[in-house]
Amino acid sequence: MSLAASGVNPSGGGASRAYGARWRVCYQRPIVYDLVEAPNLFDPGNGALLSVGRIQGSRRFVVIDESVDHLHGEAIRAYFSHHRIATRFAVVAGGEASKTMETYLRILRELDEFPVHRRDEPIIAIGGGVLTDLAGFVAGSYRRGVPHIKVPTTLMGYVDASVGVKTGVNFNGHKNRVGGFEPPRRILLDRALLRTLPRRHLLNGVCEIIKLAIVKDGEL
Repeated sequence: MSLAASGVNPSGGGASRAYGARWRVCYQRPIVYDLVEAPNLFDPGNGALLSVGRIQGSRRFVVIDESVDHLHGEAIRAYFSHHRIATRFAVVAGGEASKTMETYLRILRELDEFPVHRRDEPIIAIGGGVLTDLAGFVAGSYRRGVPHIKVPTTLMGYVDASVGVKTGVNFNGHKNRVGGFEPPRRILLDRALLRTLPRRHLLNGVCEIIKLAIVKDGEL
């Protein structure tokens, strides 16, 4: 951030009103985060889920896709229990229908009832692109920003939504109308989570990979 003083009239040119000193504040927010391959992510011997923030006597608020919770919820809860981490899970139905202000506010209420320490107890988002967008918006807006970790569980999320910083929800009939830009502290990638995906979700991800390749490489 830089601060510069100026005696220039903000209206420009020779205006009739006199102005005192003026200051302009220039601020740039650095965006730096890690993408980490983390096989066997929910194995208690793997410390990746707890690699950001405080561990001793800490808490974690987990936003998780309903289908992922059905498949892996028991292992995830056992992981945190093994490390003696107090947790609360906000389970969200998958798909675009959940990307709403109502779901966003419900998660906020659950988070505020639990609450986490805003500096060193990151929110953990486990699911596809809709869920990571939603959880990122919660993290960026609660108490003016709480760190969060993304764990993508769809191929589309793996190559697109989870690696970006855009967050938000649909509103008033418009897609992504309300949101912001909130980088995660870390993105954890476990390819084993893709094995249970339906064929349709895999094809969606493959199409996204092809699209990105064509945009990036002029020869294609």
